Amino acid sequence: MSSKKYPVNLPQTSFSMKADLAQKEPVWLESWAKADLYRKALAARAGSAKYILHDGPPYANGPIHMGHALNKTLKDIIVRYKTLAGFQAPYVPGWDCHGLPIEQALLKELKISKKEAAADPVAFRKKCREFVLRMVEVQKKDFVRLGILGDWDNPYITMEPPYASKIVEAFIRLYQQGYIYKGLKPVYWCLHCETALAQAEIEYKEKTSPSIYVAFPIEGKPDYSVLIWTTTPWTLPANRAAVVHPKAVYAVIELDDGRRVIVAERLKDRLAQLLGGRFSGETFTAAQMSGWTLASPLAKRSVPVIADEEVSLEEGTGIVHSAPGHGDIDFLWGQRFKLEVASPVNETGAFTPEAGWAELTGRRVSEEETTRLLLSLLGQRLLSSSTTTHSYPHCWRCKNPVIFRATEQWFLSIEHNDLRRKILAAIEETAWLPPGSKERIRSMVGLRPDWCLSRQRIWGAPIPILYCKSCNRINDEKKLFEVLVAKIAAEGEDFWFDPAGVFLNDLGERFPCACGSRQFVRDANILDVWMDSGVSWFAVAQAQEALAYPADIYLEGSDQHRGWFQTSIITAAALTGRAPYRAVYTNGWVLDEQGRAMHKSLGNVVSPQDIVQKWGADVLRLWAASTASIEDVRISPRLMELYADHYRKLRNTLRFILGNCHGFDPHRHGVPTWDHLERFERWALSDLNGVIKECREGYETQDFPRVLRALLKFSIHDLSNFYFDISKDRLYTFKPDDPDRRATQSVLFVIGHYLIAMLAPICPFTAEEAYAELLALCSQREPAMLANVKLPFPEAAHLLKFPIACADWDDDDLKQQTPIILAIRETVHKKLDEMRKDGILGSSLQAKVAVEVSRKNYGVLRLWQSFLSTVLMVSDVDLKEGPVDDDKSAVTVSKTEGAKCERCWIYHPSVGSDPRDPNLCPKCVSVLYAKEAVGEK
Repeated sequence: MSSKKYPVNLPQTSFSMKADLAQKEPVWLESWAKADLYRKALAARAGSAKYILHDGPPYANGPIHMGHALNKTLKDIIVRYKTLAGFQAPYVPGWDCHGLPIEQALLKELKISKKEAAADPVAFRKKCREFVLRMVEVQKKDFVRLGILGDWDNPYITMEPPYASKIVEAFIRLYQQGYIYKGLKPVYWCLHCETALAQAEIEYKEKTSPSIYVAFPIEGKPDYSVLIWTTTPWTLPANRAAVVHPKAVYAVIELDDGRRVIVAERLKDRLAQLLGGRFSGETFTAAQMSGWTLASPLAKRSVPVIADEEVSLEEGTGIVHSAPGHGDIDFLWGQRFKLEVASPVNETGAFTPEAGWAELTGRRVSEEETTRLLLSLLGQRLLSSSTTTHSYPHCWRCKNPVIFRATEQWFLSIEHNDLRRKILAAIEETAWLPPGSKERIRSMVGLRPDWCLSRQRIWGAPIPILYCKSCNRINDEKKLFEVLVAKIAAEGEDFWFDPAGVFLNDLGERFPCACGSRQFVRDANILDVWMDSGVSWFAVAQAQEALAYPADIYLEGSDQHRGWFQTSIITAAALTGRAPYRAVYTNGWVLDEQGRAMHKSLGNVVSPQDIVQKWGADVLRLWAASTASIEDVRISPRLMELYADHYRKLRNTLRFILGNCHGFDPHRHGVPTWDHLERFERWALSDLNGVIKECREGYETQDFPRVLRALLKFSIHDLSNFYFDISKDRLYTFKPDDPDRRATQSVLFVIGHYLIAMLAPICPFTAEEAYAELLALCSQREPAMLANVKLPFPEAAHLLKFPIACADWDDDDLKQQTPIILAIRETVHKKLDEMRKDGILGSSLQAKVAVEVSRKNYGVLRLWQSFLSTVLMVSDVDLKEGPVDDDKSAVTVSKTEGAKCERCWIYHPSVGSDPRDPNLCPKCVSVLYAKEAVGEK
């Protein structure tokens, strides 16, 4: 349309097509901080129902990665939506600060050993604290840059005194209620990290191990042995029994040298072939074997044969060598049959003299040379040796294989006070998204052992137990515990680790032991870091008045079913009898474009900082919102182009709305009622109603892809490809203050206002920028009534209210008419495209269309006839009723008569009929010359 000689109302807005998000977003961040937007949002919802998303603390050991960006963005979308929906939704971010990775990073940086650090633990812990605080600031800056709105000035930090005291207080409460005990049990032990591990810190990976078959001679039966198979030869010095299946029959295989070995009958053929022997025909029952004693080859002792149904008859030999100090089931056998729990391996994984072999003492069990020495010590008792690749437990932190090692540790009993049942009941009462994740955590809890709480490190929360130096009794006086908690709350934890023990000596004077001694020894272990985060509900959600317990939702990655989700529900079920959350949402892993995990070695790491710098945080947030719960999501620079394109389409929709609302003041020019709108404008609002409902349901169920699909379809298909097209004639060519144009602007303004609010949780920067443009159109801040809805005008987009579908807009007649109109439009456009390709037509406005429809559809189209040519994007429409099926139409396209109006580009016979301007149609003459046009209007 012309804009020079014959001016039209072209869109005018500073909301440019080029977003420049990387430059603009930091400006909005400064504006939000200056306005204290977070607190204003809370104040605006004062007295409203609360919605609490409790933040799972990321680990403060480096800059954020894409997993952090995905998780924090999903949380922010929920919190922003709930705020718009009318809830008071405070968001308190947090950080997990203790633990092994930070300690190891410092040991490496300082080039010292764990032993050297332990010489001055307070000084070392100070350095750990300094490192953590640096990382917290780095991560905080990255999170804020993503547009995450929260109480960043007052986060919870697990190492700070108020929180640390709550960790200790929770431990004490659990201890006082009998959940916590100290015992000698085999636990996962990381030789690299030199500490015990809990089940949540174990992951299984492939490992190649020795595969050996060893003969245990039967005492009193010359030439007879039972045959065992093991992939851990280093456990043989700790052997204390051989275990058979009570219902199995065992067969004798005779070897070429005359020796006879006993194996499970069902495995005899395979083993005979492996050993080069043959079945002798002799068998024994488990009952017969249970009275035997064996000469354990490396344990240098006699050991019994015992029976238990846990023995597998599908692999090995059907006879298991048991070392109660090096296995979970083995330990249970040891308890049941009163076997010694031997564990001749120290914290570094080296054999101690208890192993009974001078050659082994000091050798690490993980070294290949140690394995070769063990096999040589077996001598002729080793009947076969090879290797096998199998699934094996590894440390979650350092990724190295672990061992089972019996040590004295602190445990939380899952069976005490019916705790396992309580946890399972709490799981049932919780909403899990996706629903299948409930079964995952149920199965984990159903099978999990007691929780090993103690760690043999320096950087962590103390286990607040004091032993009498004289009688070794634990001083569990209630008042003493209260003093300890108060001390930590006031000063932090470091006093506990002070070798001088000044405060502990003072406690001895104040709370002497029952035996009379006034000297205490502190427990040297620290708490599992999962205890730190596992009591965050107690330290934050339940403790802060601004929050509420239980939280409405926890949202973390799928790995937290064995981590934070589980440790939180264990402690909460024990202390409160219920889950600390009402719902749990699980997001998936971030992978590269090929579906691989990201690793520096692969060169496939995509940095959120790089994404934000190139495309802006709002584009990254669009990507995050596209992810379905628990499904893994892929990312790459190429894939980000797709989301950048989605963003451009959404932005251009807002740009069209804002540009065409130029000069429109909703308070002075707005059409207040629905009754004054034309049919196609009512259709737009009716369609908007459906989008509001779809987006609200999507946000409520955390189905953000559903929200995106609704917004994109509405913006691209319904608005850009239809409503905007048929509105342009009114917007561009009518008088600026024409009532019909003001009606269309009113509808655009409502759509823009609601679209901004619906987009704000996902793209807050763009929403804020667009809302500032919308707000600049208003002559006042009072709500304005447009099309039967009252629009509020708070100072920021985040303070808006999420739209509610307007019942007045639900026009059933329109819903039935629209598909007919759209079907006709599609048919006409296909015909127009064909004629353009054939060179018959240039612009669609050169066309005249004859449409023949059924009687039923003719009645519908007659209602739209006054602007049917605008809907079909042609200059003239001839509508006829004919013998046509309801679902069909007969369309004929021809060139229209008349000349082209140089202003509105419509072809009309009356162009040039007004002497004031030979190039214009009567409508445009009347607009430009402000006089009554001659001829048709």
